Amino acid sequence: DHRDLHSFPTRRSSDLCRNLTGNLVIPQTLTSIPDEAFWSCGFDGNLQLHNGIITIGEGAFSSCKFKGELILPKDLQTLSPACFSNNEFSGELILPKNLVNIGKSAFAGNWRLTGTLEIPEDVANIGAGAFGSCRNLEKIIFSSSLESIGNDAFEGCFGINSIVCKGTMPPDIQSGAFDGVAKDNFTVEVPESAVSLYQSANGWREFKRIAAHHELVCRPSVACALSTEHKQKLVINAEGEWEVASKPDWCEVSPASGNKKTEVTLTIKGMAKNADSRDGKVVFRLKDKDYTHECSVSQYGYEYGEDEWITLQKATKGNNGGINIVLLGDGFNAKDIASGKYLKDIKQEVEYFFGIEPYKTYRD
Repeated sequence: DHRDLHSFPTRRSSDLCRNLTGNLVIPQTLTSIPDEAFWSCGFDGNLQLHNGIITIGEGAFSSCKFKGELILPKDLQTLSPACFSNNEFSGELILPKNLVNIGKSAFAGNWRLTGTLEIPEDVANIGAGAFGSCRNLEKIIFSSSLESIGNDAFEGCFGINSIVCKGTMPPDIQSGAFDGVAKDNFTVEVPESAVSLYQSANGWREFKRIAAHHELVCRPSVACALSTEHKQKLVINAEGEWEVASKPDWCEVSPASGNKKTEVTLTIKGMAKNADSRDGKVVFRLKDKDYTHECSVSQYGYEYGEDEWITLQKATKGNNGGINIVLLGDGFNAKDIASGKYLKDIKQEVEYFFGIEPYKTYRD
C-alpha cells in the first residue's frame, strides 16, 4: 500500500490489525517508518525492507510474528526503541555499517537470531535491553568506539560463548547488561595493551577470563557433507603464521600451514553410503601462540551420494520420451538431505508443479 503511513493515527487497543498474515514489503517511496506503524499486526511471513530506508521508528514492527532472515537497509542510521522487538527473526543479524543508534529493546525477544553480532563503529551506546533474550546469539564483537552498554542489553543471552572488544578503553557496562551469560566459560578478548584495564573495570571484571585478542578466523567455520568424498574451499585470515593443530582422521587440509590470508582445501573423505553420521573439528592455531579457531565438520550417511540425481516422474505418453525437467532445492545442507527433509519437500513441490495447468494436463 503506497498511502502515507503518517496519515494513520496510533492504535493501542482493540483496533490493532492483529489478523494480517504473510509477508510485508515496504515500497521504495518510503524512507522512514513511523512509530508503531505495524505494531502488533500479526504478520507471520518475511519482512522486506529496501535500502533507501534511513530511520525505523519506535515500535514500528514490534510484536508481529515475522520469521526468516532480517536484512536491514544498508543506509539505515537509527534503530529506534523496540522497533523489531518480540518477533521470530532467524539467522545472522548484520547491522549496517552506517548505523549510529541502537535504541532500547530494539531486538529484544528475537530468540531465533544466531551467529555473530558485530556492533558498527559509529554506535557509541547500546540501548537498555536492546538484545535481551536473544538466547541463540553466539559471538559479540564490540567496536573500538563503543562507550556504553545499557541495562540488560544482553540479559538472557545464554548462547554467547565469545566476546571480542576492540576498544582500548572498556565500555561502561550498566546494571544487568550480561545477566545470564556464562562469564566463566569463555575468554573475553581485548587489545593486548588493555587487558589489565578490563580486568579491573566495573562489569568486565565479572568475566573470569580476559586475554589479548589475536586475529585468526576460518570462513566458513562449518562444513557438512554426505557420504561421498567432498571438497570445500576455506579461507584462513590470520595475523601471522598459522597451522592445523588437530583434525579428524577422515579429513584432510591442504595446505596444513600458511601465513596471513590463505585459501585452503578441506577434503572430507568418503564413507559407506548408509554409515552412521560423524562429527569432528578442524582446529587451526597461530604458531607460537596459544590461540586457536575451530571449523566444525559433519558427515551424514544417506542412500544417495553427492551429485547423484533421481527420477521422480517419467513420461508415459508421447513419441519423444517426454521433456526433462530438473527441480533443485536451495538452502538445504547435508543434514537436511540425510534426514529425508529435502526429498520430502522436493516431492511436495513436484505435486504443486503438476497441479497447475498446462502441466497438469500434460503430466504424463
